[in-house]
Amino acid sequence: MRDDSAFRRFGKWRAAAAIVLCGLGLALVVLGTRPTKPPVQRGKTLSVTRLDLNARTSSAPSRQAIPDSQIISVASLRADAPTFGHPVISGIGGTGFEQAIRIDPSNPDRIYTSTPGTLSADTSWIWRSLDAGKTFKWIPNAAPLIGKVTTCHGGGDTELAVDGQGRLYFNDLTLANFSTGRSDDFGVTMPCTNTAVPDVVVDRQWYAIDGDPLNGGTIYLTNDEVGQSTPVCGNAGDNILVAYRSPITGLPAATAGIQFGPPNRINCNEGIMGNIEVSPVATTLGQPNGAGGYATLPTPVKHVYIAHDSANLQKIFMARCFPVAFGAPIPNVSDPSGLNCTFDLVSDLGPNAKTGGDFPTMDIDKAGNLYVVWEEAPLTAGVISGDVVLKFSISTDQGRTWSTPLTIDTSGSPFGTLHQ
Repeated sequence: MRDDSAFRRFGKWRAAAAIVLCGLGLALVVLGTRPTKPPVQRGKTLSVTRLDLNARTSSAPSRQAIPDSQIISVASLRADAPTFGHPVISGIGGTGFEQAIRIDPSNPDRIYTSTPGTLSADTSWIWRSLDAGKTFKWIPNAAPLIGKVTTCHGGGDTELAVDGQGRLYFNDLTLANFSTGRSDDFGVTMPCTNTAVPDVVVDRQWYAIDGDPLNGGTIYLTNDEVGQSTPVCGNAGDNILVAYRSPITGLPAATAGIQFGPPNRINCNEGIMGNIEVSPVATTLGQPNGAGGYATLPTPVKHVYIAHDSANLQKIFMARCFPVAFGAPIPNVSDPSGLNCTFDLVSDLGPNAKTGGDFPTMDIDKAGNLYVVWEEAPLTAGVISGDVVLKFSISTDQGRTWSTPLTIDTSGSPFGTLHQ
């Protein structure tokens, strides 16, 4: 779990990053159509510089300067932007932060939320709405007057996912392990295990689903192994970014989302990871071949991406994994974890800047282009000495190369400027 002071200091910028990604998704339509006279907005608006997504080589990202006349303002898209209605209280239990929300893709009127309890309070709370978020009640499996899932332990951090068949997946933190459950009947019953991963001292979990995990699909889990890099990589007690797959070959499909395979230890230089996402586009890109290139896979697969920062909070990385057979470690073919993983550098902030110490945020568009947003503050003699800004970068080649980071103008946004 994160340091509370860091959370309070940078929490609103995580919300800003999420809204920025939403805006970028809307702006993508404009970017892809390449209008001859893009709309121009002046003044204090949230804006992004249009990148030439074709002017690049396989070895370097595009860094072409774009004239002022080709600046696209999110303000110009406000007519199509999402709006927010009257807030609804989804629950009154829990500790009140890091709440998860998931819409059931099989029925958008069904929405789930969860709020972490505490490690000593034994499991987080889960609520369900059957009327598109107008009202929320505890899921039927919750303990009366308490709201906690009756068979799970834990209580710190919480994560939800819903697959295309309406199955609800739940993950709660005990630090020693994860408590994971799956409900196939919309929260009426939820089989659970309190030893979901063959791992110990874990933190901050995120889910992503590809297809139907009970019928050939996969649910992915990423998290940190806390302070365990010394025996693995020789680092001075840094975290390790890991990823897991479920279901595991040889186990019943009914274990999907409940029991996960061995960890793939992706990077020992880990601060804290952001969300994990599955690309909608399957490709034959394999892992680095040691000769400056990449292997070509015999069959296209969907890649999985995880944004994260370095242990000293001065680099942004993007991890990239794809599923392989569970088995002996053979690059691009098999692995005990069922995953082949690598990571690429998105941005080196240098010695005079650092991230905010919480989660970089990423998203993927329908064409498979990657977008990552993070917060950044200047350093003087190792101490933050100025306002925090939002940065973002784009990759159009599956994370191998990244555009020069751009600063997102938040001066006219409702979030104002974060002063130190």
